[in-house]
Amino acid sequence: MICPSCGPNPVDTIWDGVTLSFNRKHLRSTIQPPTTIHDTSPCNNRRYLVKPQLIPDKELRRSLSTIVSSPHLKQLGALLSKSDDLPLTEKEQKSVRKLIELVPVVEEQLNEVNTSLGQFFGRIFGLRAIISCPPARAYIALFQQIAAEESVLQMANRPALIALGGLLESSSLISAKILEIPAIHLVIQECWASSDNGLPNDVLGTLKWFHSRAMEVLTKALSNGQSSSPELATIPECDWRESGCYYSIPQIRNRPKYPSLKHDTRPELGDDRGGKCSKFYNQYGKQRLTGGIMGVWCTHSICYGFHFIPVGEGRNDVFSAIYTRWPTAPKRIIYDFACALSPYSLTREADFFADTSFNIDTFHAKGHTKCSPAAFLKTYSEVDPRAIHINSSAAECGNSGISRIRKAVSYMTQERAIVYTRVFLSYWNRQRIRKLNEAMV
Repeated sequence: MICPSCGPNPVDTIWDGVTLSFNRKHLRSTIQPPTTIHDTSPCNNRRYLVKPQLIPDKELRRSLSTIVSSPHLKQLGALLSKSDDLPLTEKEQKSVRKLIELVPVVEEQLNEVNTSLGQFFGRIFGLRAIISCPPARAYIALFQQIAAEESVLQMANRPALIALGGLLESSSLISAKILEIPAIHLVIQECWASSDNGLPNDVLGTLKWFHSRAMEVLTKALSNGQSSSPELATIPECDWRESGCYYSIPQIRNRPKYPSLKHDTRPELGDDRGGKCSKFYNQYGKQRLTGGIMGVWCTHSICYGFHFIPVGEGRNDVFSAIYTRWPTAPKRIIYDFACALSPYSLTREADFFADTSFNIDTFHAKGHTKCSPAAFLKTYSEVDPRAIHINSSAAECGNSGISRIRKAVSYMTQERAIVYTRVFLSYWNRQRIRKLNEAMV
């Protein structure tokens, strides 16, 4: 279960829960997923971060999002210019008139947050600006992410902020490529394409405000409690045939306790997984089966390990599997619920995950209509050639293979289901490793 190309610790990991389950009546107490809290588990007194968004004011975020995400921006310009050719229904006209009233209010409130931010918004989305020219796609994308409900650390992790800070200090933004922050990268490119005078002062001031605010949130996250994790050491594990947990990477930590985080280890039951995320899951825990398995794959569709889930899949499964086994966090974690995994992980171990990018794979991105584009791998692939070659559907390829044994496993006892799954995944990996070796020759 090691890819010859990615090595023992892949930097790009794809995680996915699979509905490969056996009946709950066969579930034994020997099951020990990485989420298990042991007597020797360290205690970390971390707390939830308060207002980690770029704009702390919730109502202002909502109003800004209403404007920049409105499908009537073009009609708004036509209505302001008193165009006779405006085929709008009465409902659409009402929505456009509401935008006309909202734009100057939001512009004034953004000026109070930061003068450059307010001026930038007014120059692009102001009523006079809308008449002359509809906003470019790059500006819309940036302000959508500024108005996002997610933490700013979803948009920019620690390496991205360090890179942005270095460019701002050098004042050398002529050929800048902030590939780690696609929204800012596209705005810089748009500014240089439309003008030979460089970046406008309001854009430069907005970038400085963004960097300052993001660093403030990152500093709060890093200083949120003190970790009491022991030095890295291989921890003896139970026999995988009994524990249902098999990874090619040995365990080096125990999953910590977080007594100040309410419901830290509570299983995420139900169909709706998160109020801010529109993704629904309907297959877990049905028909009196266990919660399936959590597996991790590299970009070549080779499985690095799995563990059986007693009740239901959750963010804790991915967080615990990585933290208990990876010496350093992967550079990129791709998961169909990454929009919620990011704040979950950064709240608990900010220093460990500060350099990680959490992304939703392309296949599941369509179901996340309420999530910021900063969470989508597709957003990074559009600007960063390094992300284009990541096969975000690697886990789905593995799932399609696992579907062949789903029915058989559902009738097995716990031990047989674990061994059968391990054998199947080993066979699956062997086939792909052979093909990969042939292609490398």
